[in-house]
Amino acid sequence: MRLIEPGPVGGNHLWSFFDGDVAARNRWLIEPLIAHRWSGYDVAFPAYRRAIAMPYNSIDSETLAEAVAALLPPERLIAKAATRLAPQSVLLEGSGTSRESIAAGRNSSGRRCASRADTASPTLS
Repeated sequence: MRLIEPGPVGGNHLWSFFDGDVAARNRWLIEPLIAHRWSGYDVAFPAYRRAIAMPYNSIDSETLAEAVAALLPPERLIAKAATRLAPQSVLLEGSGTSRESIAAGRNSSGRRCASRADTASPTLS
């Protein structure tokens, strides 16, 4: 597997999610990375306020970067932006090819450009 990330791995922000966003069977993957956890949160408007008891979690970018570095050799990191993503290919800001799986991608502005490829043999170009 290769990671395509145009900037520092993890960026410079918090990666946050509700408990329900990650299946219980997969929580073991991210549990050690969670830096902050809240049992709920408040929603407030000028004429309305409500407390919501829904656990919320955050992973900081440094912890995410350290976890990726511990598991992914540097040569598997492609420090370029993905400009186009299709089920069997990725167009990068440069050139090169690979026969690796695409799990997810974000463009240079941080927007997600794919969730999962349907093939195990995409080509990077």
